[in-house]
Amino acid sequence: MTARKPPRRKAAAARKQAGARRPTRSPRQSAERRQTGGGRRKSAARPGARGKLRLVRGRAPAAPPPPAFPQAQAGTSKQKVLFGLIRARVAVHAAIQGLSPASADEVVAPGRRTLVGLVLDLAAHDRAALHMLESALRGAAPGAPPEVAPASPLADWPEAIRRLHAERDRLVSALESVPEEPVVVWDPAHPFGALLAALTSRDRETAEAIKRWRTTREP
Repeated sequence: MTARKPPRRKAAAARKQAGARRPTRSPRQSAERRQTGGGRRKSAARPGARGKLRLVRGRAPAAPPPPAFPQAQAGTSKQKVLFGLIRARVAVHAAIQGLSPASADEVVAPGRRTLVGLVLDLAAHDRAALHMLESALRGAAPGAPPEVAPASPLADWPEAIRRLHAERDRLVSALESVPEEPVVVWDPAHPFGALLAALTSRDRETAEAIKRWRTTREP
């Protein structure tokens, strides 16, 4: 036998009677209940309880800055040689920067070498090296470049500076047209590389002599 279902009237009456027993709230009580979160109490944090851990993603490590002078580290043999020439000549320009024509005849180096004489000497070596490039590339040992008299009456200070720039510009222009291969020609052991290394050394020595004179006023 199947169980009989309670009559619908009795079920409805039971729900109505249960609803009558629930306390009714006024509109004011309902509003207060909504403001307080429905009367639910938040559980107090237990002492010693750990909060949720937040995953903090660190930043990726910054890429190292590029080298200041890549030619001096990872460049070709030609680039390294040309960079050395340029850097040494920059030291010369820094040493003579701000000097007036009145200082041109000052003795700044041993051997009674004057300031204008040193500058003209650098220009003369660049001019001589330009004429010796082809023979040095063929492997011929370069001859000694001509020296300039310490007190040359042929050029004043502005003219000496002009020659310094002009002769080096011609030399660098000629060097840029020389191919990078064979690499051996750029080595100081080769006559061509030895010629350029000598120019670089002379520029550095001249810059140091002028800076020393500006500091001590002694040759």
